[in-house]
Parts: sequence; C-alpha cells; structure tokens
Amino acid sequence: MNNLKVKLATGVATAALLATTVAPVAFASTNTISGNGAGSTNKIKIKNINRTTVNQSNATAVINLTGVLQNTGSNTANNNTGNGNITVKSGNANSTVTNTTTNGSNTATVNLCGCPTEDTTNEIKNNGAESENKIRIKNVNNSHVEQINETLVVNGTLVAQNTGSNHANNNTGDGDVTVDSGNTTANVTNNTTTGSNFLNP
Repeated sequence: MNNLKVKLATGVATAALLATTVAPVAFASTNTISGNGAGSTNKIKIKNINRTTVNQSNATAVINLTGVLQNTGSNTANNNTGNGNITVKSGNANSTVTNTTTNGSNTATVNLCGCPTEDTTNEIKNNGAESENKIRIKNVNNSHVEQINETLVVNGTLVAQNTGSNHANNNTGDGDVTVDSGNTTANVTNNTTTGSNFLNP
C-alpha cells in the first residue's frame, strides 16, 4: 500500500496541485506534482511496508505396541502300552508384524522479498523558480518464516513362540516313538518416516 502525502506551501504565487495519482498494487502508478508556482514547496512522500509471516507446525506422537504369543507345543503322549507307533508332531508358528508410520510435512512458497509488484513513476516537474521539490521513498520489507516438526515415535514389539515342550514318556511296547517339533518364524518390520520442511522462496 502506498501512503502519499503531498505538502504545498504558498510562495510568490499560490501553489496548485495539478495531478496526484496512486494506482492499486500490481498496476503501474504515477505520482506527479507539476505546475506549481515560484517559491512553492512540493514533496512526495511514499512509504511501502511489506511484511510476510509464515508459521507452520507439525506435532506427531505415535506409539505402536504389538504383542504376539503363539504356542503349538506342550503336546504329550505318555504311558502308552502296546506295539503301535507313537508320534507327537507340533505345528508351525509363524508371525508377521509390520508397523508403518509417516509423519506430516510442511511446504511453503513465499515471496521473501515482499517487494511491490507494480511499476511506479514519481515525478515533480514544471514548477516555478526557486521552488523546493522533494521525493522521499521508504521501502520496508520484512519476511519471517518458521517451520517446526516435532515427532515422537515409540515402537514396542514382543513375539513369543513355542512349538517345543512336547513329551512322549513311559511308553512301552515295540512301536516307534517320534517327537517332531514344528518350526517358528517371526518377521518384524518397523518403518518410520519423519516429517520434513520445504521452503521455496
């Protein structure tokens, strides 16, 4: 925004402001003082203040607690008599645990200059003899960008598997005794992607 102040003092002739124009932002503007009398005082004062403030914040708390308990063991075949075969076979214990965490991100596209986009022409012309003519322009551009990511991730995983503790005791006879314990497989994956900040000035 342009704040235009024009001060005219009476000299030998009466000062007359013929034209003063301030166009909106993003368009060409012309500020002109002309045709004032001899000994007049003519000033153009323009003060542009552009402030840009961007605050972005992400706060993420993720707690993943996973417990897997599997048991195909503790099978018994005890105190059998006779000539038959005795077989104790545990099944397999398989577990797959996947925790995926993706946190938020910040993206900012900012004109850090904060500069005005219009074309401005400031003129003092065709004023009388011994007139005092001044143009004062003050541009202030302030930009502040703050991006914050705070992330707390706690992953706790407990996997307990058992296919053992199988018993075939005190069996009598001519048969075969077979104890076959199954397999245990555990796959644990924790994926964490933390937040990011991207600034495009």
